[in-house]
Amino acid sequence: MNKKSFKSSGIVRFGFLILGLAAGIIFLAHFADAQTDTQKEPIKNFGLRDLNGKMVFLNDFCGEKPSRIGWKPRKMMIVTFFATWCKPCKVETGLLLDLYEKWKDKGLQIMMIGYGKDQTEEVLSDYVKERGIAFPVMADRTGVAGEKFGITGIPRVFVLDHSCRIMEDVHGANEKFTEMMEAHAQELLGAGAETAPAPAPAPPAATPPPGTAPAGKSSLETGPEIIILNATGKSELAQELTGLLQNNGYDKIKTSAAKPGQYPESLVYYSEENKKIAEKISFLLGGVKLRQVKSGQPVTILIGNDWGK
Repeated sequence: MNKKSFKSSGIVRFGFLILGLAAGIIFLAHFADAQTDTQKEPIKNFGLRDLNGKMVFLNDFCGEKPSRIGWKPRKMMIVTFFATWCKPCKVETGLLLDLYEKWKDKGLQIMMIGYGKDQTEEVLSDYVKERGIAFPVMADRTGVAGEKFGITGIPRVFVLDHSCRIMEDVHGANEKFTEMMEAHAQELLGAGAETAPAPAPAPPAATPPPGTAPAGKSSLETGPEIIILNATGKSELAQELTGLLQNNGYDKIKTSAAKPGQYPESLVYYSEENKKIAEKISFLLGGVKLRQVKSGQPVTILIGNDWGK
């Protein structure tokens, strides 16, 4: 083969290489777009009965196919899964009520779903009356709605746009909950008045009775050790609390039992080096009171007689 033929052959091979790379890039770009479209698929419609016995559908408020005549599309939809016994859920309910009052006239709609077999219409009705909730509340005792959203724990809050696509997915209580919701409201609904920040729990400094907070050692570098001291005699409460903590990133959890009836008040014990962690957990649990103990103690959650009340 002469030099001229060799050179021509090399140019041809190089040309095929460039074409192959271009085709690969186009394929990958198309694949990425397809994945993005899949991730933005709207939540499929479902229906549940509200506390008046009326069927309420997700597509009553968002989505491409309205469920009713007279349908009015909402620019922002919040779907929250909760339970009446859940302390952080109660905190979030208060924050959602404030948010609703501010943004309801600009297109915000909220749907509250009591999730679990124990969330009966009677239980939910009492919860609604106590808090003056004006938006739809319904029970999902069989997991029909929970399956659509992939619910594994509560509280869980979703922000949907007018097409029922998820804009935000909040697992558990979050210190920046109001800030996050306000940001989405500003984006989807337009400018509004400023909202007062959620109140932060104020920890009183006191020493607990001897033996109340079990001894231990916390390691902030590898994650804090958390002890649950159950003084109610109800093992399911400790299990629920463990699941809630795990859903929020706490994995070093130990449980212990105390004699039932001796501790009327639920508390979170902490030493100075664990104060910030204890404050976050207190917020997560709906503002359980904080008590400071001597240095070297792990964060200890005392489940007292008032738990869930």
